[in-house]
Amino acid sequence: MSPRTALLLAALLAAIGLAAVGLVTGLRQSPPRDARILVLDARTGKTLGGYDARGGYAVTALLRDGRVAVAAMDDCSHGGGGSIVVLDAALTHAKLISSPSGCAVARMNPDDVRAAAEPRRSPPESGLAGGAVDQLESAQLVARDAAGKPLWKRSFGRPLGLIDTRDGRTVVPELGRFTPGAD
Repeated sequence: MSPRTALLLAALLAAIGLAAVGLVTGLRQSPPRDARILVLDARTGKTLGGYDARGGYAVTALLRDGRVAVAAMDDCSHGGGGSIVVLDAALTHAKLISSPSGCAVARMNPDDVRAAAEPRRSPPESGLAGGAVDQLESAQLVARDAAGKPLWKRSFGRPLGLIDTRDGRTVVPELGRFTPGAD
């Protein structure tokens, strides 16, 4: 191999290596595509289970018997679709309830998701035995007892959606990538 060919080959390999490093770094820095749904013990903050939603934006609601309803979407502004699923208590089996528009999901709160998943049932008891789990910042939660004393504080790696606390559990949607709408 001539010295000129060897030099060109070395330059090409260096360029490929730099491109690969840039790609990996870029992938690590961009938020994950799908929202991650976590169920926490409201008294300790420990994770009880997790589920990857099919969409970057999610609104969740705790249902009776430990089940979780998840409304998710990726896009509202370009006519994207959404979904509402109900997960079993172990977060391993999902049943599709409906397929609303992405913009309909973007307008929902936990009570709306609960009503869509269980239209004729009353919700489980809310709260944390007189205390509360509150969102401090876009990616941080704190639980307090009835006297206001902090029980636990937890930070997350990405922004959070609306939380729901019932029957000693808190469901937390960690948001992924989505396109909000303007309707």
